[in-house]
Amino acid sequence: MARPSYKLNIIVGTANELKIGGVRLVCGKLMAAGFLQGGFEVTGVDIPSGVSRTPLTFKETEQGAINRAQGAWQALKEKGREGMGVGIEAGVDLRRQETGTFVAVARVSKKNLDAPTIFIAQSATFPLFKKHVAFLKEGMSLGEILRAESKGRLHSDSGGGGYDALVTGGVATREDVLYLALLSAIIRSLRDQKIYHEL
Repeated sequence: MARPSYKLNIIVGTANELKIGGVRLVCGKLMAAGFLQGGFEVTGVDIPSGVSRTPLTFKETEQGAINRAQGAWQALKEKGREGMGVGIEAGVDLRRQETGTFVAVARVSKKNLDAPTIFIAQSATFPLFKKHVAFLKEGMSLGEILRAESKGRLHSDSGGGGYDALVTGGVATREDVLYLALLSAIIRSLRDQKIYHEL
């Protein structure tokens, strides 16, 4: 299971093209590195997160990623396919006053369609602007804060790179942050103990 020679079916629990594209990017690089030797197919399915539109704790953010991954796994199961369901959830932790993204991968084989193994990774985290903490407590979502920022009403334009670009001055974008979290979760699901020690 570590380096599949068959085409790997991957369902991402979202209709967000940026997130689906992030999975394709990571898998493409993994295939070039010798993993996924049989190729892969990535599709998106709109799966509810089951959490707040902007989760306010990292525990809730992680649960949103798990819920999406499990929903994607269910879609695989209904098709009788092995592969992986991927869940991605961005959120904040108001106590720590930070923002971060969680990725969950539900890896399933035909021998065990009813019991996927869950692999979880967390992105780098960045501090929230203090005024945004207040806005979040008032019920604004990160998306609403960004839209207001882009119109020049709160701070400055993030340049389309999401909140991560806003708080880092464009040094890191949401794509940058998502990439390593996806790589961490997906590679964990592809490498068994034997392969891990051989590399």
